[in-house]
Amino acid sequence: MKIRISWWWLPYGILMLASNMWKSALFLLLVLSLHESAHMMAAKAFHYEVPQVVLYPFGFGASILHLGHGSLWRETLILLAGPCVHLVVPFLLIVLVKFDLISITYANYLEQLNQSVLLFNLLPIYPLDGGRILLNFLHLFLPYCCGLWVSYALSVSLVLYLFHETAVLSFQIVLLFLLFQQLLSCLFIKREKEQFYYYRYLSAPKRIRLKHPFQDCFRAFYNVIRFEKEWMQEKAWIRRYFEKEDLKKRKQSHQIML
Repeated sequence: MKIRISWWWLPYGILMLASNMWKSALFLLLVLSLHESAHMMAAKAFHYEVPQVVLYPFGFGASILHLGHGSLWRETLILLAGPCVHLVVPFLLIVLVKFDLISITYANYLEQLNQSVLLFNLLPIYPLDGGRILLNFLHLFLPYCCGLWVSYALSVSLVLYLFHETAVLSFQIVLLFLLFQQLLSCLFIKREKEQFYYYRYLSAPKRIRLKHPFQDCFRAFYNVIRFEKEWMQEKAWIRRYFEKEDLKKRKQSHQIML
């Protein structure tokens, strides 16, 4: 498993030192690291691979391979594992107060901070847990790519609204980070789609079959797709898709050579 350090440490660290908020930042780092650890343990329990961990100033982020491609109920449990950590934090603060490690006043402040982080994380903004849970809900009745576009559009709209409404600099930095992530996701949506197709080709689900004319796969069903006046099984349609994409790349390569 690779470990990478994010460049966001530089502006965030300067801001924390300048505002003398390093204690709160350390608490956030601890809580969000526990949050992400819960995601990783749940993912491992369902046999998902975790090839990389990125160390952000507000916690670390685990890259879970094929998260967003598999079982909707299993992945919803993985996503809910992180927020459940915040429900345990108040008991940890009680223990710290009992042993006179922190004051009651400071414990109340940290609990408010913990609740704020929990509520923020559950906002329907991709790639927050709330945004990913929303995407799982959308994939119950929308084709894969359509669900992605709707999720990204809602996320960008909400981030821009929150950025306009807030005057807190640290919160604005987090929102800018989320906006950057969403724009990157939009740029690489074709790659995300092909990774999903590849995953489905290797492990098609044994679920209720859905016959439809859309040139895309529904994540919640085994697809039978209408293609050129015939019905194709999901694996055959995906194979045809990759054959067409390979032919396009060959043609483009030939045109460049000419």
